[in-house]
Amino acid sequence: MKTSTLINQDFYPEYEAEVAEVSPHHTTTEELLSKFGATLSRSISRLSDEELTNLARNYRRQQKMSGGIWDIYEIVQERLIRNPEQEDPKALIHAILGECCYSPTGQMSHKKLWHMISGKKRWNPKKSYYVVQNALDRVTEFCVHYKLPIFSILVGSSDARYVDDEVAVHIFDYCKKLGADVGDNPFAFVAKQLKQANEFIDKNAYFH
Repeated sequence: MKTSTLINQDFYPEYEAEVAEVSPHHTTTEELLSKFGATLSRSISRLSDEELTNLARNYRRQQKMSGGIWDIYEIVQERLIRNPEQEDPKALIHAILGECCYSPTGQMSHKKLWHMISGKKRWNPKKSYYVVQNALDRVTEFCVHYKLPIFSILVGSSDARYVDDEVAVHIFDYCKKLGADVGDNPFAFVAKQLKQANEFIDKNAYFH
């Protein structure tokens, strides 16, 4: 699958116009945020993969689409969130926020995101990291374009509360390349983005 750019074509002059697909703008920032907030408030995200499979199997056996706490469409959507397409920044953000919402630290690891993208394939330090970093760059592009907190900052080498220096510098440099107002201090910029991302989760997450 070819990358679909969500930001100004000028940033990717090597892309042919017919290949790039520009995402339609939402009417307001609140409209966009409300959709991610809905993801965070979904108690279905607390179910295990096995429980989701059992729910879907029960619906198929009974030849029904709804009737339980969650209908079949919600089950399918939750599966997509847990196994996002690496080129789909919105799906990736859903996955990141859904994981961080229930993480004790509010962070997630590169390895965890890799398992979600790859369908739990074995982690390869070089190849897997490269794939994950490219996916996170798509997230960064989306966030810069829509003036959202840089949610890619929530993913690091571990699920610890801090941000790796290497991750911080990469995100700072990438945002600067995209034309974002990042200031002069990479760590000050990242600290601000991390604070905003965590505040977003605190505001939109509802635990059931």
